[in-house]
Amino acid sequence: MKRSLLAVVLGFGAWVLCWLTLNALLGHFFADELAAFEAGAPLSRTSYLLLALAASLFCSFAAGRVCAALRRGRSPLAPIFLAALLLATGIAVQAGVWSRMPLWNHLSFLALLVPVVVAGDRTAFKR
Repeated sequence: MKRSLLAVVLGFGAWVLCWLTLNALLGHFFADELAAFEAGAPLSRTSYLLLALAASLFCSFAAGRVCAALRRGRSPLAPIFLAALLLATGIAVQAGVWSRMPLWNHLSFLALLVPVVVAGDRTAFKR
């Protein structure tokens, strides 16, 4: 039980750390776009949105792998709990910027979050 809880908590932490790192990298290349967004402008540059979506997919997959590595086959529900925690957080974040980003971006991010986390966890055991 403790190992599964640790897997969920550290999987979540891995996602956050991964996202903050990749978002900072994207911010370097899209500084003007993100400065305008922080000032209240909508974020609609497709190239940025697609790269940010790809970054979130990478982070989700990595979080699933971290969860798998820590749970080592115990509690098959751990990746589901991790995915649910990330989805709840994602919904809250997306709701906060709902009117400032395109609908396709919100829906893609939220729809892919759970399956990619679970895929990251499941592929760790396919050796």
